[in-house]
Amino acid sequence: MMRWLRFSSLSFQLVSAMLLLTLGLGLIRTYLNRAEVESFAREQFDQRSVATASAFAAYATDVVLTDDLFRLNELISDALLNNPDLRYILVLDANDRVLAHSFGRSVPKGIVAANRVAVAGKNHLQRISTEEGFVLDVAAPLLEGKIGVVRVGMSERAMNADIDRHTWNLMLVTLLSLLPVFITAYLLARVLARPLEKLVAATGAVARGDFTPVAPIAGQEEIAQLGNSFNAMTHALARSQGELQTSNAQLRERNEELAALNTLATAISHSADVDALLTSALDETLRVTNLTMGWIVLRDGENLSVLATRQVSPELAAQLASCDCACDMRSAACVAHDGQICATLAPRAYHALVPLVSRARGWGALHLACADADYFGADLLRLLTAMGQQIGLAIENLELAQAQRREQFHRQLLDHVIQAQEEERKRIARELHDEFAQSLTALIVGLQTHEQTLANDAPTHARLTETRILASQILDQTRQLMFDLRPSVLDDAGLAPALRSFAERACATAKLALDFQVHGARRRLASQSETALFRIVQEAVNNIVQHAHANHVTIVLRFETCRIAALVEDDGIGFDTISASRAGTMGLLGMRERAELVGGRLEIDSRAASGTRVQVEIPT
Repeated sequence: MMRWLRFSSLSFQLVSAMLLLTLGLGLIRTYLNRAEVESFAREQFDQRSVATASAFAAYATDVVLTDDLFRLNELISDALLNNPDLRYILVLDANDRVLAHSFGRSVPKGIVAANRVAVAGKNHLQRISTEEGFVLDVAAPLLEGKIGVVRVGMSERAMNADIDRHTWNLMLVTLLSLLPVFITAYLLARVLARPLEKLVAATGAVARGDFTPVAPIAGQEEIAQLGNSFNAMTHALARSQGELQTSNAQLRERNEELAALNTLATAISHSADVDALLTSALDETLRVTNLTMGWIVLRDGENLSVLATRQVSPELAAQLASCDCACDMRSAACVAHDGQICATLAPRAYHALVPLVSRARGWGALHLACADADYFGADLLRLLTAMGQQIGLAIENLELAQAQRREQFHRQLLDHVIQAQEEERKRIARELHDEFAQSLTALIVGLQTHEQTLANDAPTHARLTETRILASQILDQTRQLMFDLRPSVLDDAGLAPALRSFAERACATAKLALDFQVHGARRRLASQSETALFRIVQEAVNNIVQHAHANHVTIVLRFETCRIAALVEDDGIGFDTISASRAGTMGLLGMRERAELVGGRLEIDSRAASGTRVQVEIPT
C-alpha cells in the first residue's frame, strides 16, 4: 500500500493520510472505550450476579432448613422467570448432594465440581464455558455453608451484546466523522498541492526543454520560497541553454571550417609543383563555397600572372591580371573593389579576394566570383582567410621542399665531385709513384754510375753531380706532391699516422713548433670520414703555414665512443671570421662542406692577435 501511495498524487496522499489518521485515532478510541465499558459492565454484572445468588440463598435458607423441596423448586422457577440472564440454579446440601436444580431431568456432568466455596461464608465466582457461551457461576453458602450451597449461573450473552452494540455505535460515529475530515483534508490538500502541482508541471516543461513556465511565488511560506528558487534556476538554465546553443553553433561552424581546411590540406598535400597545388586549391575552395568561377593571381616580384582558373577564358584571364584587384594585397579576405561592382566580370560583377600569405611573404590572391555581393558573409570570409593562409603555407612549404631537394642534390653532386677528386688524386699519385718517381730513381742511379765511371773527367763529373742533385730534388718534390695528393699512409696505417706525418713535414718546412696529441682508443674509420677529416686538418695547417705567422701549432685527435674530434690551434695573428664567411673564402667553405657531407660539425674561433682555433666533430 505504501508503494501505491508513493506513486499517487500529493493531494491524494494528503487526504489519505488525514483519513487514515482520523480512522486510526477513532479505532484506538473505540478500542479503549470498549475496554472501559467492558470492564465497567463486567464489574456491574459480577455485582448483580453475586446479589442474585445472595438473595436466592437468603430465601432458600429457611426452605432448606424445613426440608421443603416443593417450595425450593418454586423459588427456583420464580427466580428463572424474573431474571432473563439467569441460566440455571443448583442447590446442594453440606455433602454436595443435589437438593434441587433447574436443569430438567439431570444435572450436567461436572457442573457440581465446577465451582466450590473456598472459604466458609464467602461467595465464590467461577466463569464456565458452555455451549451458549460463557456463564458466570456464583457459589453462595447457606448459613455460612453449614447446611449447603446455592449455585447460580448468570449468562454473559446480554452483557456482551450491549458491549458490542456500544462498540458499533462508536464505530459508526468514527466513520461519520470521516466525512468532515475528508472535506477539510481535501480543501487543505488543494490549497497546499495546487502550487506544488503547478511546480511539478513547470518541472516537466523544463525536463522537455521549455523554460517559459513560471512557478507560483505568492505568499511567504516554504512553497513560495521553493517557487522563487525554481524560477531562479529556470532563468539560469535558460541562460545556460542559450549560451550552450551559441557555443554549439560556434563549435559546429568551427568544425565545418576545420573540416574544410582538412579537406583542403589533403587535396594540396600531394601536389608535386606549384601549378598542381594551385589548381587543387582552387577546385577545393570552389567546392567548399559552392561557387563555380575563380582564379588565382600569383606575384613574382613586380610581375603578376594568372596561374589557375575555372570558367575564365584566356582573354578574361589577361584582363584580370591587369585589373586593379590583382595588385590589391590585404591581410584578410574581403570583397574586392571595396564591395563595388567589378566591371571586368560583368554580369558576375562581384568577387571575393583571398590573400595567399605565409610566414615569409605574400604569394598572391585567390579570387571567387559571385553575382551576389551579400553571399560573402563574415563567417565565409573568415573561413576563406584561413584557407588562404593554409594555401600560402602550402606554397611556402613546397618552395622549401624544392629548395631542400636542390640543396640535397647539390650536396650529393658535391660529394660525388669530392670523391671523384680523391679518386683522381689517388690515380695521379699512383702514376707519379709508378712511373715518374721510378724513372727519376732510375735516372739518379744511372747518374751515380756515370759519376763513378767518369771520375777522372772533372768537368763531366761535376755536371753529372749537378744533374743527379737536381734529379734528387725533383724526386723529393714529386714525393711531397704524391703525399699532398693522396698520402699512402692514410690508406695503409690510418688517420692518426697520416696526420702526424703530414703535420711534422709541414711544420718542419715552415719551422713551426708542433704539439701532436692522440687521445682514446685508435680505430679505423670509414674511408670517406678519414679522408674528410684529413683534408680539413690539412687545410687548417696549410692556412697556418701561409697566413697565420704563428710560432706554435697544436693538433689534438680524440677518439670517442660515437664520434671523433680534431682540434687545430695556433698562436698566430688570427682573422675576422664574420668577414671571411661573408667573403666566401673557398678554403673555409670547403672545410665546412666536407664536415657537413659526413654529418659532422665545424667550428672556427679566431680573433685578431689571439690565434685561431678550429674544431671539427664527425660521428662514427
